[in-house]
Amino acid sequence: MKYRRGFKYQLAERYEQIVPIPIDVEIRTEFINLEPIDTETSKLIIKSGYACDGPSGITIDSPSSIRPAFVHDAFYQLMRHKHLPKSLRKTIDSLLLADLIKEGMDEGRAKVWHRMVRIFGSASADPKNKKKIYEAP
Repeated sequence: MKYRRGFKYQLAERYEQIVPIPIDVEIRTEFINLEPIDTETSKLIIKSGYACDGPSGITIDSPSSIRPAFVHDAFYQLMRHKHLPKSLRKTIDSLLLADLIKEGMDEGRAKVWHRMVRIFGSASADPKNKKKIYEAP
């Protein structure tokens, strides 16, 4: 049996969001699809069963942070697996800020989150940090 560790949450239903992430070709993975709409936007589809670690760092997982964290984690996974260039990281982090505020998080708290992701998030988008696969005896 092979498995991965480090997940706190699992999506119980499909989720879709129009995002300001420009792509030229459709990206399809087991749990994440990204479909181009026009030169400035695409549709992110996160499939049921997708697992992520949710909000990271010294934080409280609140209702206003869960959806933005799923979206942000999905994009970072696409960067880690080289489906998206790391040059989109700043745009993806700005989307996190907008999503946190849209979900009702206090703007000051959301800006602190955004700043921490900008400072400490780079390694999470690095292909060297893909989730390790473990094997049970």
